[in-house]
Amino acid sequence: MRMGKTSITVTDERLERFNRLKDEASEDGVPDLSADQFLASLMDTWDAVDRGHYSDAPDMDGVESALATIEERTGRIERQVEELGGGR
Repeated sequence: MRMGKTSITVTDERLERFNRLKDEASEDGVPDLSADQFLASLMDTWDAVDRGHYSDAPDMDGVESALATIEERTGRIERQVEELGGGR
């Protein structure tokens, strides 16, 4: 893979944060990530979030389906209770 070279200007605080987070991403016994590897992992995570991974939001289709099932069963139970009460 061909590697390009770039230089970006960031604040000192942002550079310190970048380096701190990059260092924190390293594991014991594993070589430190290069800046390129760290940026690639951040972009991969960003893409995964866009695809819906890492989401704590409930599956709304599943919730709607469950509510419809509950409403249907509740209606059936109410009808059965009415039939039982009317038969006495």
